[in-house]
Amino acid sequence: KALLLDLTEPEASRRHGTQPFSNKLVLLTGEEGTGKSLWPKAFDHILHERFGSGGYEHFRVRFNEMLRQYGPYAVATLKTVLDHIRQNEKDGMRTLLHLDNLEHLIPPYRNSNNSSSPSGLVVVSPTEFTFYQQVVNPVINEISTFSKELGGSSRNVVVIGESRTPYGELPDGISRGFRRNVSLDSPSIRDLADIFRVQINTTRQFAEKTNTDPFEKDIERHLDRLAQDARGLNGNDAQKVILTIATH
Repeated sequence: KALLLDLTEPEASRRHGTQPFSNKLVLLTGEEGTGKSLWPKAFDHILHERFGSGGYEHFRVRFNEMLRQYGPYAVATLKTVLDHIRQNEKDGMRTLLHLDNLEHLIPPYRNSNNSSSPSGLVVVSPTEFTFYQQVVNPVINEISTFSKELGGSSRNVVVIGESRTPYGELPDGISRGFRRNVSLDSPSIRDLADIFRVQINTTRQFAEKTNTDPFEKDIERHLDRLAQDARGLNGNDAQKVILTIATH
């Protein structure tokens, strides 16, 4: 809500006690299935509804794919995207930048299990070291520069970072650029019931064209018990449960 208010009514944001334009870089961390990807998708939907395709742009950078596909050219590809977003900031074009899979920018260091190595020695293969120095490190520097430029002065650009690893494990050039860090927990029993309810309604909408209902009419009466039985599942697992029910 604060991000949306900053984009649409910055002076109202100031009156509510927040500093406009200071909270537009947000890092989401958490395990798989905790909602990290759904958060920016929901925000993207809201902004698209507010501003339309002519007044809003959305970019999603998947670092696992970018590093693999472009290798040493990844930083040039990223710079092209960031330069476009810089221009959007100047032109007043509302923009959402989703930096996905930030955990792939972590150095590939690991503790050695070799008994001949001193305890706690951190080792990395020459190939991994070269790849990190020549491909990953320039990408980190580009993001760091972009974050510093945007800083607290952005009026039109929101940056949402996403990582499966905690904030403290990311490279400093990445973590320091985000003004806020939100750690998402696994869904509670109440959350699971909500997830089941949404999935059931969505599945029923898809099934309307076939004039069939894939669920028992009173399935929602059993959501609390279903959620209790599903304790410990993440959001992705909860979706699979509903799909299994719908197809059997």
